[in-house]
Amino acid sequence: MHVYTIELTLLNHLFYNTENSNGVYTAPFIGDLALTYALRKVLVENWETPEYRRKPFYQEIKDWGFYVSVASPVDYTYTEVYTRNTLFNVDGFVNTDAITKSSKSPFVSLFYTQGVAVGSVFECQVFSREPLEIPSVLRVGNGRETLISLREKSQKPDTLWLNIFTQKEVFNNLGKVADLIQDEPYEKAYVLEQYVLLKYISPDTAIKIMEDSLQPVNS
Repeated sequence: MHVYTIELTLLNHLFYNTENSNGVYTAPFIGDLALTYALRKVLVENWETPEYRRKPFYQEIKDWGFYVSVASPVDYTYTEVYTRNTLFNVDGFVNTDAITKSSKSPFVSLFYTQGVAVGSVFECQVFSREPLEIPSVLRVGNGRETLISLREKSQKPDTLWLNIFTQKEVFNNLGKVADLIQDEPYEKAYVLEQYVLLKYISPDTAIKIMEDSLQPVNS
């Protein structure tokens, strides 16, 4: 198995929804599912986002031959808090019907949003059955509007973050993970249904978890 250590730098602000209070908050990590799908789109020529589905089919990842870990923060800052009018936009896309109807509305619908700021740096690893040519940029975030630059590093990270949801639902690795992390000083953080983070795993343990998990490449 080939393992690549990658440094990721935000080229513009990153927004996605990880917590609701009186607004929308973006947590300082980049999800493994988002990164794996983003890398798939770049690596496979003419690969398009699958047809509309009522539910995601994350199990397809195990047939792609590669997997990107959760990108953990190295150095980050938050954006200022923005006020957003939901009558005009939905996740970055113009809602023409809402704009038309807004003139008849007796109120405005506002909420606050805060993202991770441009220039923030993250780190992850890519696991692959075959050698990969790591691209220089990927797109992630709401509407894939955030560009991130990728730089391969020779030195592996001190620790790595994995996603328990992915290990269970995609790779069926939950028992293996439980056995291998018994002596690890890990932390577990529930963020969303599809993001249950397993923090501070050693890279060597991560390799043991991922070996034999990736199927032959199916492009």
